[in-house]
Amino acid sequence: MPEAAAPASIARPDGWQVLKRNRAALIALGFLVGLSLIAIVVPLLLPDELKATSSASFVPPMQHAAETHATHVLGTDVNGQDMLYRLFSGARVSLGVGLVGALISLCIGTLYGMISGYAGGRIDGVMMRTVEVLQSVPRILFIMILIAALDDYVKEWIDGWRLAAQARNWTDLAANISEVKAYSKVLVMIVSLGLVEWLTMARIVRGQVLV
Repeated sequence: MPEAAAPASIARPDGWQVLKRNRAALIALGFLVGLSLIAIVVPLLLPDELKATSSASFVPPMQHAAETHATHVLGTDVNGQDMLYRLFSGARVSLGVGLVGALISLCIGTLYGMISGYAGGRIDGVMMRTVEVLQSVPRILFIMILIAALDDYVKEWIDGWRLAAQARNWTDLAANISEVKAYSKVLVMIVSLGLVEWLTMARIVRGQVLV
């Protein structure tokens, strides 16, 4: 009897082909890309007067303070800070937190899942049980503990880089590093998100390796 022919493999469409067929997804993607570009570009184009803190508190929208010549489109807050600049700066920080945190979790989760799926056996069992234990820890609590524990160390690390730049007379770099110090908690939060969000990615990658 003739042997049965092996079933032909079904070609799976890639992610971009699936995305192109979904008009709503393309519109949403374009909207997100547009918002991201606005959040990155607009703060760079605003006048320096809007980026500085002034003594003009609660300036109404579409007016300018007596000490500045720039128009405050959204007005100012209680500290005299331009609300439009704060809006786009906050969007830029949120965008950076999401992207960098996702990149960290992608790298860790992919590497961990590939090792677990390729090794198999007891190594795979131990690695997956470790993932399950870590997933049982409340993520918000874990992130808050990391921020409280590592914030001072991050500030000392940033100060070390600033002093090293000053010792080499790199004044511009030292000034930029000093500005980064104000975002020390944000840096810790980015790393913390990457350290807790890789667990799901590791399970997905492991499953793909086993297939």
